Amino acid sequence: MGNPEKLFCAQTFPYRPDVKVVGYTTLPLDVQVSGTYQFTQGVNILAPWTATNAALTAAGSTLGRPLVSTSKTFNLIEPGAVYGDNLNQLDLRASKRFKMNRVTFKVDADVYNVFNSNWIYRQNTTFSLASTSAWLKPIDVLQGRLFKIGGQFSF
Repeated sequence: MGNPEKLFCAQTFPYRPDVKVVGYTTLPLDVQVSGTYQFTQGVNILAPWTATNAALTAAGSTLGRPLVSTSKTFNLIEPGAVYGDNLNQLDLRASKRFKMNRVTFKVDADVYNVFNSNWIYRQNTTFSLASTSAWLKPIDVLQGRLFKIGGQFSF
């Protein structure tokens, strides 16, 4: 069989479904409502493991020599084979414009991440046998639900 690492040299990943939908409408009393929905596939989960010679010979080597010079990195999960949770995010905005003569004042109310998703978009993918292993520990997650009020004054 040859070197299995060559299997991962030319990587072709499957179709990645990313969808964004934007829409708006005007309600009675001249209130504008808009929203953005986003669907993104989860992050690619990897497990590169750096094996030391001591870890590789723990089961007992009969070669009479070290298996590797100092350490060797192995991919335990094939790249592109396992993905994390998908993102489903909805952001909404309601706006009302007030006009008096030549002066315009606009009030906006925004709600981001309506579903309050804690989607992981970056995580530690380095595998370790240590009890302090941080494999799959989130590094960055989507910010929680956020409400914002803003305004614009034009003259």
